[in-house]
Amino acid sequence: MTPLLPKGGDMPASFDASESGTETPLPFVERRFILSPHDEIRAGFSRPEAVSPHLWRCSYRTVWADRELGFNAYGADSVHALLHAMERVHRTLLAEAAYREDMSPTAAGTSAVTWMGQRDLGLPMPGTVDTIALRAVLIADAQTGKGDLDHVILEECSSRYRKVARIAGSTLEAIGARCNSARIFGESGSDAQDPQLDTVLSRLDSLVAAGLLDRQGDLSEPRYSEVRRTTS
Repeated sequence: MTPLLPKGGDMPASFDASESGTETPLPFVERRFILSPHDEIRAGFSRPEAVSPHLWRCSYRTVWADRELGFNAYGADSVHALLHAMERVHRTLLAEAAYREDMSPTAAGTSAVTWMGQRDLGLPMPGTVDTIALRAVLIADAQTGKGDLDHVILEECSSRYRKVARIAGSTLEAIGARCNSARIFGESGSDAQDPQLDTVLSRLDSLVAAGLLDRQGDLSEPRYSEVRRTTS
């Protein structure tokens, strides 16, 4: 079953953990959930790692019956990164439960996600882990050609070509931004200006110019262009 693309710009759980540009470490902590009636979902969180003195990354993965998905979440310190990753898992689980109910109206109320038989999943609720200050620093520094945003972008890239829309969207999600631009989502997105997306696309162009990424197509058209990590 294809997961829901939540309203408001969340990127879908869209790539296999095996595709990740770097190998995801074994879980530091893990929790198992039940999505009614009987599907088990495992969420594993790696030990947070320092990207720089002011930026930490927590890689995490969700294991479903038919797919395994890997992502990154960032924070100002190790606790912040771990909490951010947990909040994103909570958001994904609630979205999946809502999607299943939408797809099966006759089963309304039967697609709850639980932990130890309770709907309280023991994870931060969506919207409760504040990344505004972190995001503001990353974007402001990147606009002057410095800072840590390049590390975030490169972590979302692979040795295989990926759509720029996918990389830009997952980069913004990883730092807690909610992108809903039509340049990423097409007709279902918004035509409003998105300075954060503009900054990510600008940095991608700079990474290509620096020889760290190869590209195909015009990066100003993120849905129709691709990049990969340089192989030489």
